[in-house]
Amino acid sequence: MSLSLGPDGTQNGSYFFQGSKDSVILFSGINLNIFDSITILCWFYIFDNNVETVFLQYQDTKLSVNGTTVTLMNSKLKGLSLTGILADKGWTLVGVSYNETSAEAQLWIDGHVANSRILTTKLDSKGSPSLTLGGYKFKGKITQLMMLFNLTLTQEQVREIKGRMKLPGETESRMFKIRILLCYFRICASL
Repeated sequence: MSLSLGPDGTQNGSYFFQGSKDSVILFSGINLNIFDSITILCWFYIFDNNVETVFLQYQDTKLSVNGTTVTLMNSKLKGLSLTGILADKGWTLVGVSYNETSAEAQLWIDGHVANSRILTTKLDSKGSPSLTLGGYKFKGKITQLMMLFNLTLTQEQVREIKGRMKLPGETESRMFKIRILLCYFRICASL
């Protein structure tokens, strides 16, 4: 793993994963309560679309990519999964959210809910309390700035976050700045 340009061209703005077994980043001791609502978002860019690989995992929840298909897997989906389609190339905002009141899991792709499902049982704390980025066979980039929220973001909020990133070739002048006034960013608070 090494540092590389981010989605907006920022030097060292992303992690570059070469696809080897040790090409992962493990964040351990993360104090997120998955019994409550949660949203995890990140920008990613994949180089090798011909291999299925997990690129983000938190406890029993995994995001994987195979070709242009992103899949959200969790044992509470009872063998089913949530899938969505990526654009062929370029940086993509992807993520997952869970609403503990409605027990709804959502897969986000580029500011839109690509798929959602009501879980028959609520999530539990099965698995290690760590967040893993990258993975064996994952060749691509993930932004250094992962966005973790202890609430289920609305589509408008996710679109606002997406709109703040100036991707190369875009004419918008806004640079990516996160201002979270109503969200509590648990990872920073627990450090």
